[in-house]
Amino acid sequence: MAKENRVKYNYQYDSVARAYAQPAEPVRVPGPSEPKRKNKIAPRHKLDVAFGVQMSLCGVALFVASMIYVHNYSQLRSKQSQLNTLKTEKITLANKITTIESEMTKKMDLDTIRERAINELGMQKPLAYQIVYIDLPEQSYTTYHE
Repeated sequence: MAKENRVKYNYQYDSVARAYAQPAEPVRVPGPSEPKRKNKIAPRHKLDVAFGVQMSLCGVALFVASMIYVHNYSQLRSKQSQLNTLKTEKITLANKITTIESEMTKKMDLDTIRERAINELGMQKPLAYQIVYIDLPEQSYTTYHE
């Protein structure tokens, strides 16, 4: 019996198609008086449904992961734009600071202070009798290494 179910193919090399053996039993075609048999649902149907559910879950997971990636990327881009605006603000503030410092150094010159005191505040140079000199002992002031 095992020898009958065994199918041997006669394959000729350099040929186009295989020569298949004839089936052991002829195929029965139901006649008009015989009722047609309905095919039973194969147990593979459960496997197909399980595979479909797995593929659907993988698709949902891929979609969620891509949405998380897009969300994080958009947050990164917004943070980078905020960082760039802060950097430009820092540069403009640094420029303002340097201009203010340069104006302060110009105004701290003794000649500028003297002119401002005379012209704007109405001050005058002290006269000789208005100047008082004080002699301080060496202990009352700090000396540095000379």
